[in-house]
Amino acid sequence: MPKKLNSAWIDTHGKDIRRLRATFRKHYKKQARSFPWRTSPNPFEILIAECLLQRTRADIVARIWPEFMAKFKSVKELAEAPEESIKKVIRPLGLAWRAGFLRKLAIEIRDRFRGNVPSTMEELISLPGVGPYVATATRSFGYGIREGITDSNTVRVFSRYFNIRIGGDKMPLRYWQPLSRMIANSPYHKIINYGMLDFASDVCAVRNPSCDTCQLRRYCLYQHMK
Repeated sequence: MPKKLNSAWIDTHGKDIRRLRATFRKHYKKQARSFPWRTSPNPFEILIAECLLQRTRADIVARIWPEFMAKFKSVKELAEAPEESIKKVIRPLGLAWRAGFLRKLAIEIRDRFRGNVPSTMEELISLPGVGPYVATATRSFGYGIREGITDSNTVRVFSRYFNIRIGGDKMPLRYWQPLSRMIANSPYHKIINYGMLDFASDVCAVRNPSCDTCQLRRYCLYQHMK
C-alpha cells in the first residue's frame, strides 16, 4: 500500500484515472439523480445545500431545500432571520442546531465578504461549519472550478477499486484527495463529481454493491478479492 498518492503513483495509474472519470461521467448521463440544487448556478444556494447535506440523506434535504431558498433568498435575508424561523424550516432534517450555524455562516459572509460567497478554499474553510468537502463542492458546483470532491462515499469506491484500506477517521479523506482532484481535472468536472456520488449510491453501495453489473468489474480489485 503506498503511503501517499504522490505524482509517481498518479502517473502509473493514468489508465485507471481515465477509466474512473469516464465511468462517472457515463453514469451521470444515464442515471443522474434529480435534486433541485443541481440545476442552480448560485454559489449561495449550493453552499446552503451542501451544509444541509451533512449527515443527512439527499432525498430528505430535497424536500425542504426549495422552501428554505424561497424563504431565505439571499445572504442578507438569512443573516437577519430569527434563528427560530430557520429551525422551523429545517426541523424535518433533525439536527436543529444547524439553524444557529447557518445564521452565523450568513452573518460572516455578509460582514466579511459583502454578502458574496467566497471562492477560495482558505476563505470558505474559514466560515462556520464549512469543512474541506463543503468548500470543494461549493467551488466545483457553485463556481465552476475544477475541484475534486472527497467524502465517505467516494472513499468507498476508491478503496474498493484499488483494494487499499486506510485506517483512522479523517486520514482516508486526505489520502484520496489527490485522486479526486485528478479525476475532476476536466471541463466536465461537475458532471464527473455528481456522477461519482451517484455511482457510489447506485452501484458501489455500502451494502450489497452491484458488482455483477458494474462497468468497472473487470478492473476493480474488490470484485476479484471477494
